[in-house]
Amino acid sequence: MQAIRSYKQDFPAKKVEAIRQLQYRFDLDTTHSKQVCRLAMSIFDQLQPYHGCDSKYRLYLFAGSLLHDIGHCISGQKHHKHSRRLILKYGISGFDSTEKKTIALIARYHRKKTPRKSHHKFASLPAEWRHFVRVASAVLRIADGMDRSRQSAVEHVTVSVGNGNADFVMTGEANMSVDIWGAERKKKFFEKVFHLKATFTDGGNNGKS
Repeated sequence: MQAIRSYKQDFPAKKVEAIRQLQYRFDLDTTHSKQVCRLAMSIFDQLQPYHGCDSKYRLYLFAGSLLHDIGHCISGQKHHKHSRRLILKYGISGFDSTEKKTIALIARYHRKKTPRKSHHKFASLPAEWRHFVRVASAVLRIADGMDRSRQSAVEHVTVSVGNGNADFVMTGEANMSVDIWGAERKKKFFEKVFHLKATFTDGGNNGKS
């Protein structure tokens, strides 16, 4: 699995810098955000044949993952909503209104309520963008759960799909039991979006690539 610095190279440098400026202004735990971003990007890429989102959307998952927790600077309670508000209020240089709204919604939907058409900002997006927000927030929930310990214990994740199952094998040197539990408790929306049953396994330290 790539390091976050490798994913940065996939995108225009000025846009990455604008994302990171907002992150470093408000994020209280950049190590956690980087780990979650790394996991989310890997999962999204591995599952591309199953979600069908164009590669152009990867940048918005990258941004939403790095910014998902910035709302903690206001309050831990409802921090997902504070993250959305901060992104929309301060903006990200070089992104248009649809792109900024999409990034804000990915951050907003990483926990608690899931996207629905009764939510005005979500409903106002074009259909293709709404599909991506559902996919991205489902993936982000799993990735966030995989760093429940906030110890960056998961070094690699491999996703295998078959017989209606998505099997996530998590590898690393540290104890990952809390992170497996974290992923399990956040899998419901993923299963709904992907129509797959998610399972999580500790693969030890044998999955390096």
